[in-house]
Amino acid sequence: MALQLPTSSREWDLYRTLLSIGCLKKLDLITADLTISLPTLRRRLARLEVVHACKLARFADNRYSLTSAGQTLINDLHAVDDVLGGFNDFGYNSTTVSREVLQIRSSGRVLEEFWLPFIAVKPELFYSFRVRFLTPESLETVSTGPMSVSVGSHFTVSSLDQVEHVGTSISCFAAYEKYIQKFGQPTADNLKDHVFIRVKEASWDAHFLGETETVERRCNHSFLVDSYGSAHCMAKAGLGFTVHSGSRQTSISGLKLLPLLGRSQTPVHASFCGDAWRGGQGSMLRRAILQLLRTFLRTGRLSAGQDE
Repeated sequence: MALQLPTSSREWDLYRTLLSIGCLKKLDLITADLTISLPTLRRRLARLEVVHACKLARFADNRYSLTSAGQTLINDLHAVDDVLGGFNDFGYNSTTVSREVLQIRSSGRVLEEFWLPFIAVKPELFYSFRVRFLTPESLETVSTGPMSVSVGSHFTVSSLDQVEHVGTSISCFAAYEKYIQKFGQPTADNLKDHVFIRVKEASWDAHFLGETETVERRCNHSFLVDSYGSAHCMAKAGLGFTVHSGSRQTSISGLKLLPLLGRSQTPVHASFCGDAWRGGQGSMLRRAILQLLRTFLRTGRLSAGQDE
């Protein structure tokens, strides 16, 4: 049996909600700014706190106050709020209508782990563009916009796209020490005694889906979650084992890989569509994307000096 957990970091609404909380503080001002009800506001904040595995804000006397973790996240979000304002289709206004539309097609996990930190580090590269983030389903269709970039291991491209190999992603099953200490290490012979945490969203490697479904069927119980981050938060808490995917050199404290249960290695590509990539800001942005993507897939970080 799979439990559907309503947590999703793919919705920019969650982050815009935190920005409004941090700026306005008062409950009535926040709900008016976001045009949402109090229950919706609370649900959004709760879902974002699940994704980041920490308390982001406290509520008392009709006012919100940020925790230290919430303030840290706000500092990063302020740098990219204007750039990412087009993620949800709010329409154009007079100050942005003249900007080139840049479509970024990738999964929610790639947004969370690569695109958001990238834009926070180098926001000046995106000031000339109106950025649109497209969902994983759009990876199956050919891009039609004047300027788009797709990142992944499986997507449809046209003959006009410029496709670059940027690295390799490795996927395998993994468990944290807390789970292993309590339930033992999952093996092919004892899966009926274990709990599996499966991510609804496809990982870098779609070819690993078959192994994932086989392991889930053989387990005693499974959880179904919307995001890779949520799966690993639950796994760290000892609720089950899950899938780890990332670069060859990525290491996570307390995480034990289980390659005997299944392992897959797949190339990752970046596809650039549109003439706007050929010169000026487009060419500069393309070079930066390729450089940082290759570093990220090789080391798990945007730069050699970035903290893990």
